[in-house]
Amino acid sequence: MQEEPTVMEFAYSEILPPKQKIVYHKSYRKLMPQNSRTILSTLLLSILLPDLVIFLFFPQITQTMAAVSRWALSQAVPAEVIQTISREYFHGRIYFLSLPGHYPSRKLAIIMAIIFMTFLFVIFYWKKVIDPKWVWVVFISFICLVSALFFTFFSVYFPYDIEIFSEMYYKTEIGVWLIIPFILSISLLPLPASFRSKTAAIYGTLLYSIAFACIRYIVFLYLLRSISYLFMPLMFFVFGPFLDFVYVVSVYSLFTSRCAEKHKSSLDIWQWSY
Repeated sequence: MQEEPTVMEFAYSEILPPKQKIVYHKSYRKLMPQNSRTILSTLLLSILLPDLVIFLFFPQITQTMAAVSRWALSQAVPAEVIQTISREYFHGRIYFLSLPGHYPSRKLAIIMAIIFMTFLFVIFYWKKVIDPKWVWVVFISFICLVSALFFTFFSVYFPYDIEIFSEMYYKTEIGVWLIIPFILSISLLPLPASFRSKTAAIYGTLLYSIAFACIRYIVFLYLLRSISYLFMPLMFFVFGPFLDFVYVVSVYSLFTSRCAEKHKSSLDIWQWSY
């Protein structure tokens, strides 16, 4: 004799109807190993080739970026104060811009120190435990506070100007361009996607990094020229190389999510270990 469903079972079945298809659970899921041919292709075309291009042609790349930056800045800054400087770097030369800047006044530095000190006090007073979304804000505010305090008491000892900042910026970006293919190639290698799509993601990220570096450089120099050197540490430590790896991780996350969604039920791609 078949038992009658209980009231709870009947109500639950009315709220959540049974699924037509049960997919495999994500637990114990692993990717199939890559063959030696795929690994060799990734090594040659996704790592060595773009790194070789960057290493051989970074003088031409930086020269083009300096020319574009000079033209863009000349729309708001007198062209006669903008200088293009070249320095030896590895086998060639890097090109960057130099233009006169200025230190912040002590009054401005004190005002900014009070603002960021108050802001940090309010955050820590109302937030006993800092939420992840506030960590970035606290990090930015702390750097600005240290910079404002330094320019309040030790402004004459600040060793950097726009020329030195530009040189460090370009040298750092060349290092980032050399690292991007390696990081993304190793990260994307085990994912169940075509070699063409992986290569497109790597080369697309590299081209985006070069274009973004040029645009960001123009904005940095304009702000340093217009405001002061007060926010130079913020530009380098927060919106410099640190920001580059944010969009690299974003590309990897989007690529991984797309692969997981596309092949979530494929037994030919995934293996299950127990």
